[in-house]
Amino acid sequence: MLQSAARAGIRLIDTLLRRSLGVVEFSDDPGCILRIGLTRANRPRILSDGTAIRQGDPLCELHLWNERLPRMGPGGPDLDWALKMYRGMVYSLQLLARFLATSGEYADAVAVHGEGAVMRGAELEQVQRLFVRLGFETAPRHAQTRGERFARWWQNLYSTWIIWTFNPASLKGKRMSGLTHWEFWMSRRAFMERYGRPGG
Repeated sequence: MLQSAARAGIRLIDTLLRRSLGVVEFSDDPGCILRIGLTRANRPRILSDGTAIRQGDPLCELHLWNERLPRMGPGGPDLDWALKMYRGMVYSLQLLARFLATSGEYADAVAVHGEGAVMRGAELEQVQRLFVRLGFETAPRHAQTRGERFARWWQNLYSTWIIWTFNPASLKGKRMSGLTHWEFWMSRRAFMERYGRPGG
């Protein structure tokens, strides 16, 4: 009973936080496992295809739809999970490409971007391989200043709460200190070429 109430409270916090950040559901398709938000680049970056992102450029930021993700077992991501996740991501990214093709609000977004927090080791390697296979380039996201490290601690705590709420089995034997942060990128042009074409 207490755990159910706690999970309900975390779901409520997650909903309120999404609203405050402008994270929205871009598709009502039940197979979609992504939400998005419009954000801006906090620093310059040059992507592997030569796309130059300037500080302040608009970005389409990806957020996982936690309630719809494949459940991960106590051993972390296995082949079955990876296959389900890959298929769900491909389908969701195709839906996103259709949305971006007609959305005025996201018309100026220069890239598709996101951040993740997963456990170090095999879990991190497998999740990153998944995103590379999806066409994204990935990079570690380090906290450099004292303020960033303090914020990262709270991010890790919140990530742990979210995992405990939506996928509790995957937390078995793991600690919050084991979380590591990384980011993934794809230019809008590369994204639309890959996922905007029929059968993409």
